[in-house]
Amino acid sequence: MKKYTDEELGLEFEAAVFDGVTTCYNNCVFCFVDQMIPGMRESLYVRDDDYRLSFLYGNFITLTNMKEEDFEQIIKTHMSPLYISVHATRPEVRCQMMNNRFAGELMSKINRLVEAGISIHTQIVCCPGYNDGEVLEQTYRDLEALAPMVETMAVVPVGITKHREHLTPMRLFSKPEAAAIVDKVTVWQQECRKKFGKSFVYLGDEFYLLAEKTTP
Repeated sequence: MKKYTDEELGLEFEAAVFDGVTTCYNNCVFCFVDQMIPGMRESLYVRDDDYRLSFLYGNFITLTNMKEEDFEQIIKTHMSPLYISVHATRPEVRCQMMNNRFAGELMSKINRLVEAGISIHTQIVCCPGYNDGEVLEQTYRDLEALAPMVETMAVVPVGITKHREHLTPMRLFSKPEAAAIVDKVTVWQQECRKKFGKSFVYLGDEFYLLAEKTTP
């Protein structure tokens, strides 16, 4: 039987990957899965960290569980863009936040992908006392230096639920702290619009709500 170009193949796959989803090796201080409400659907408790899902669906990955053959596959098949959870480019801070001694190798891995023509969107889960202040500024400078291959930097404040038993102590940003971040990022956005024609760095709405500022 002949199949025409615009005809469906007639196959439906049960999952996006056939060998199981690659899961996360980290134990992040801010992990939302750790503080999920009990009794929800099973998929909400999966700590996915799979570069294939990053390419297919925009899931954020950490790059900490990837082998040499994974990088080779990404580069060979040009799986671009990828979405990477950065959190901090300062090695010791990223290792501390992710409880993984290999997490500090991030920038060498990002540089390898960028040099191979893979574009990247990045995300920072910002936690008070960890990766705000000077650390956040360094993260911005490091990522902005790799634009336009690093296309965006999203910054969201840590989320906390009441289900944080036996986890690392964590708090939300105060109003003055959130306002300071909004003011700083606003300046960075102005810089980037002049250089790249777009804001590059974007804040989650929660920062503006915490700071009681108008959402742009």
